Amino acid sequence: MYVRSPKNKQDKKFSVRYDRINNIKYYTNPELDIYEGGLKYIIDHPIWSKRNIYDFLEFACGTYNFSNKNSDLIAGIKLKSANENSVGTIASGITYGNISNASSMYFDDKILSPRGHGFAAEHAKHLWDVFHGNDAKIVGDDNAKNGADRIVNNVNIQTKYCASGSKCIQECFENGKFRYFNPDGSPMQIEVPSDMYAPAIQAMKSRIERGEVAGVSDPAEAENIIRRGHFTYVQAKNIARAGTVESICYDAARVQLLQQIH
Repeated sequence: MYVRSPKNKQDKKFSVRYDRINNIKYYTNPELDIYEGGLKYIIDHPIWSKRNIYDFLEFACGTYNFSNKNSDLIAGIKLKSANENSVGTIASGITYGNISNASSMYFDDKILSPRGHGFAAEHAKHLWDVFHGNDAKIVGDDNAKNGADRIVNNVNIQTKYCASGSKCIQECFENGKFRYFNPDGSPMQIEVPSDMYAPAIQAMKSRIERGEVAGVSDPAEAENIIRRGHFTYVQAKNIARAGTVESICYDAARVQLLQQIH
């Protein structure tokens, strides 16, 4: 579930998976509280039909804690003109449409943020990999701390698209220590803009020489850690801007990929 409502009084924006919602409370004031573990999200603006959202979430989360009135209404639902096959087709179409809309809102929200060009580069490179036959997955949307953004041919990749090569590398360190490692303890690959590759290599060599990359002592290993991207920094910024040649090409490629999948 993805919510973005600037008019909401409490939580302007949040996202939560249905299977992680552990409680839902509807109040007649009206307010809808959604609980995810120890977190609470509130929907309180009049524009939202909170009662309907509550009923939907009871279905989506599998709790089915309906009022007697709604239980009777649900029990009386009959699909007289639909056979078993058409029900599945209709339901899957509606579900996909809703998920697609939520996904588009989520993507637009991230790509238009101050660091949206990094997100754009990550997704553009994913499309490049898919169209070139690589086994590619985007995994960074789970927001795992110090996790990979993408996995390509079983290689974990963290994407850093900053205004300079040294800045790209700086973003990979916290308190003077490199922070992206594979499960086996080896450094994760860091992808940088194609025009920042050489200075990024040099910056990483300097960090290794200062002992800031655990388990790595040879500065030459910087070339195995830094990965040259297929887009420049300016191209990534243009992908994140509406109406540019780069953003139009990206949108066209994304639509083509979706058509191939579905």
